[in-house]
Amino acid sequence: MGVIVALLSIVGFMVLWAFYTFPPDYANKKQVGVFNWCCVIVCGMVCGAYALNIEVLFATATLEKYKSFVMIGGALAIEIVFLGVMFLMRNFWVFRPKDPSKGYY
Repeated sequence: MGVIVALLSIVGFMVLWAFYTFPPDYANKKQVGVFNWCCVIVCGMVCGAYALNIEVLFATATLEKYKSFVMIGGALAIEIVFLGVMFLMRNFWVFRPKDPSKGYY
């Protein structure tokens, strides 16, 4: 299970790096920054709720040894999917160009 968590950590770091490295060029940088931080904060809140849920579900002694792997792996999977979807929404829907000559419309 440690290998899966390590792989999810690498992919999660790459998604976070891509989320901050490739903002839309034509959008206001301040608005994109606020959107980025709001997405990261919401993602953190969802992961926190997930961690609390796992804390309750894995309270028995037989499942105690798997709790940390499931908690970390699930939070990383949530981060990968959530930030990936927000990246696509940010670049192609929320901050899309108003001028059709700049590409997609």
